[in-house]
Amino acid sequence: MNSKLIELHQRSNNPNYLIGYLIRDNLDWVSLLSIDPAGNDGGVRFIKKGDIIEVSQASSALSFISNLLAQKQIPDPQENLSQSSRRLLEQNFSDIFAILQYALKHETLLKLSLRNSAVYGGFITELNEDEVRLFTYNDDKIFEELVETTIKLNDIVEVIFYDLDLKITSEYISYQSSTGQIGNDLDLVQIHFRYLNDQRFKDDTMFGRIITQNNTHLLVERPDDNGQIFALTVVNRAAIAHITSSSDYLNYLNFAYWYNQRQNNLDPYNFQKFAQQFTQIPSFKEIISTSKPGHLLLTDSIELDEVNWGSVLFANDEEFVLRPIINFDLGEPFPIEYQELCSIDLISADTIHLQSYLKSIHRI
Repeated sequence: MNSKLIELHQRSNNPNYLIGYLIRDNLDWVSLLSIDPAGNDGGVRFIKKGDIIEVSQASSALSFISNLLAQKQIPDPQENLSQSSRRLLEQNFSDIFAILQYALKHETLLKLSLRNSAVYGGFITELNEDEVRLFTYNDDKIFEELVETTIKLNDIVEVIFYDLDLKITSEYISYQSSTGQIGNDLDLVQIHFRYLNDQRFKDDTMFGRIITQNNTHLLVERPDDNGQIFALTVVNRAAIAHITSSSDYLNYLNFAYWYNQRQNNLDPYNFQKFAQQFTQIPSFKEIISTSKPGHLLLTDSIELDEVNWGSVLFANDEEFVLRPIINFDLGEPFPIEYQELCSIDLISADTIHLQSYLKSIHRI
C-alpha cells in the first residue's frame, strides 16, 4: 500500500483536522487510514465528501507527522494493518448504506459522526435505506444501560472502524459480559482544577495515578485516552478544586491499562522507570530554573485558556517568561506566575515528539 499522506478538514469537526493516508476516493465518500496524535492507528474512516472543506498535502502538521514516521518515532499504520482493517479497505463501498451494511454483517463496533458534530459509538441493530438503529454508549464509558438510538443516514458524515479506542471498548464490553465488573484497582483519579475560564473549569480535567505527594505538590503518572502512559506531571495542590476517585470512566481506564499491558504497549517511553529517580518532587521553581535553553515544557495555568508548550527565556522568584510554540513555530513570549500554575510535565510523549521535530527544522 503506497497512499498519499494528507491533512483533511471537515465542516462538522472544525477547527480540528485528521491526518492519514487517502486510500480510496469514490463518488460521495473517501476512505482514510488515520493516524492519531499519539501515533496510534487512528482507524479506518469513511468520510462524506460534502463534509470536507479542505484537503492538503503540505502543512506544518503533515511535516511533523512525516518526520515522526521517518524517524520511526511512531509506527506507520500502513505497515501494521490488522487483517480486519485490510479486509475493510479492500471494499469498494458506493454509499453509506453499503458501509453500514458491512458493519452490521460483521457485528462491528463503530462510531458515527453527524453533521451537527455529535458522535455516537455502538453496535448496529437495524438498518434500512433511510435510517440506522444502534445500541450506543457515551463518552463516560457507561455500558450497563446501552441506549437505543435512531439516526438518519443523511445526517451521517463519517464512519469510524477499528481505531484503538474502539478496539479497547469492544474488549471491555466483552469482558463485562463474560467476566463481570472491573473496579479502580490502580487507584486512578480525575483531578479538577480551579480554572478561571468557566468552560475549562467545566470540561478540562486530568486523569492519572498519583505516584507520590507532599504538602504542596503531587507527582502524577498520566495515561492518554487509550490507557497508554504518556506523561509524568507535577501538580500544584493549591490549584486543585477537587479530586474524583470513583467513576465508570476510571474503571474503563483501569481496563485500558490492563489491555495495553497485555499488548506490551502500556509504557512505550519507559516513564515509569523515569519516575523512580525522584526521591522528592521538584517544585515548579526548581523545574524552571534547571530547564536548559531550547528544552520544551508543557505548562498549565488556572489563568490561561489552554495549555502551553514552550521554552523558558527568563525566570525569577515569582514568575518566568515562556516562549510558546504555536502551530509548530515560535510565538510571542509571555509571563506566568508560579502560584497560578496547575501543572508542569516533567516529560511527555508529545513533548518528546515536538522537541525532536523542532530541532530537526532548526526552530529550537
